Amino acid sequence: MGAYQEYNAEKSASSLRKLMKVKARVRRAGKETEIPSEEIVPGDIILIESGMKVPADIRLVEVSELEIDESFLTGESIAAKKQTSILQENLGVAERTNMAFAGATVLKGRGIGVVVSTGTNTQVGKISKDVTESASAKPPLVQRMEKFIKQISIFIIVLSIVLAVILRLQGMDMTAIFFFVVALAVAAIPEGLPVALTVALSIATKRMAKRNVIVRKLTAVESLGSCTVIASDKTGTLTVNEQTAKLIALANGKRFTIEGEGYNGVGSVINNENEQIEFSGNHELSKLTQIAVFANETSLINENNKWTYYGDAMDVALLGMSYKLGIDP
Repeated sequence: MGAYQEYNAEKSASSLRKLMKVKARVRRAGKETEIPSEEIVPGDIILIESGMKVPADIRLVEVSELEIDESFLTGESIAAKKQTSILQENLGVAERTNMAFAGATVLKGRGIGVVVSTGTNTQVGKISKDVTESASAKPPLVQRMEKFIKQISIFIIVLSIVLAVILRLQGMDMTAIFFFVVALAVAAIPEGLPVALTVALSIATKRMAKRNVIVRKLTAVESLGSCTVIASDKTGTLTVNEQTAKLIALANGKRFTIEGEGYNGVGSVINNENEQIEFSGNHELSKLTQIAVFANETSLINENNKWTYYGDAMDVALLGMSYKLGIDP
């Protein structure tokens, strides 16, 4: 049962990996082409631009206003600005400004670079390797089971020795005593306990699956239930890391409040008299919105009632503002 549950979990995890395919724009033999990221090799020339995922660790040779989100490596939510000059050796990841790292998202600008590392040799690959190969603590359930087995084993051994001595003193044959002690040990060991635990954990795993949580190891369910403190990254985990334009302040002193939150066009723009403002009805805001949309490299689209976006956070926020004024970028 446990093997079946874990097999299903692995299948689900594999399906997720298939959905997360990353494509890369490569220049080979003077021609630009798009290939799956797993086909990239060191020495390939990669082209990146806003909205793309960096497919491998690359040394940048040409950049134009390039900014990349490397928060998953550095913990810094502010985009890293990139350049091409030579740096001193032995710098930390956050200080390697002439590098773009696999898995990072390009927020702004364009760049060209040469692949220096792929797969497990990339920075994120090394982290993944460390995590998978390092010895982790045993789950609480396994620790308690081992303690219980140790206690019951000591109890059975002591009891068997005591009974063997008593039976021998009563004149019982050694062969009969041996079989009696073995029968006692077999009867005292709770053979049904592993099955009962597996069934209970399997049921819990099924319940977690209904809540869209994939549990790869059955014991992880009980481990999660035993947690007393959870330390979590804030940006993008507890908070959504989505900027919102909230106020328009014009040079003539006029102010307009923008309602709504996040990367979407839900909300409206209202003036001091609490009146909703439209794009076409206010000449000043019309000009402002046109500039915000034309000088913008990002995308914010509503598809099937779901807002999708890519690019620089501030630019996306300005597109959200334009939607609220009634203009489709």
